[in-house]
Amino acid sequence: MKVRALMAVILLGTASWSMAMGPMTYKDISLMLRTGMSEQQILADLNQRKLAAALSPQEEKSLQQLGASAAFVGALKAPGVQASPMDLKTAASQLQHSEPPPQLPPLPPPASIPTGGQSANVMMYGEPFGPASPMFNALDTSHFVSLQGDRLDSFDRSHFSHVRYYAIYFSAHWCPPCRRFTPELVKFYNEVKPRNPHFELIFVSQDQSESEMKEYMTGTQMKWPAMNYDEAQLHSNPLAKYCGRGIPCLVFVDAKGNVLSDSYEGTTYVGPAKVARDIAQTLQQNPPTQMELSVAR
Repeated sequence: MKVRALMAVILLGTASWSMAMGPMTYKDISLMLRTGMSEQQILADLNQRKLAAALSPQEEKSLQQLGASAAFVGALKAPGVQASPMDLKTAASQLQHSEPPPQLPPLPPPASIPTGGQSANVMMYGEPFGPASPMFNALDTSHFVSLQGDRLDSFDRSHFSHVRYYAIYFSAHWCPPCRRFTPELVKFYNEVKPRNPHFELIFVSQDQSESEMKEYMTGTQMKWPAMNYDEAQLHSNPLAKYCGRGIPCLVFVDAKGNVLSDSYEGTTYVGPAKVARDIAQTLQQNPPTQMELSVAR
């Protein structure tokens, strides 16, 4: 596609919410490409937000390594794409006066724990979850870490064998809306997880380096597992398909990989707080069995 044709896409752009608020950065564009967003969609968003700063030669090369075409990179350098000083000042003011993070739902009291039901073979080693489930099989091909004090240590994937519900969290420290929401999610997880061992949250970092990911996890005290940084950056990782067009993005799935709740409804961003409400409701309606509780211990 020629640069002129790509610029036509910019001029026809449609409004959307993507990444952090304000003018688009190299980090935004890189994330969009990694999550499978088309060049036309990115340029349409760029029409609304403009580019915060001109890309360096190294950044241009990195985008091409992610699959960006030469024409796309050329379109990013076209006249009128970069934000003006007034645009940048307005964006900074909007961030400074942005709304506080949405409050996550109060948790209902624990439900009574059922003691009957499916056999051990079905409950722990077959459908609907366990080592035979699609999610466990997918996750078993990846590597994970978790926060141990002030360091990240390897996380034992066998822990996922008793997980029936997963929340997948795409986020980054450089993203202002993420930094506002993550502390609320940490509080939510710390209340939910102890009485729901059949639930787990997995962090898929969109940070720009492993050290930034570690800083983000330690600074907010994320107690949930995270996908290994290098694997999290790959479009081929088994969780990448769940990431929406922007972050923070929280997605709730069952052990078969079916999406139960998403931060996006189609192309409309409804936010992660809505997903947290759905998680709380689902876990209240589907509490852990005695078997699940005993395995978790």
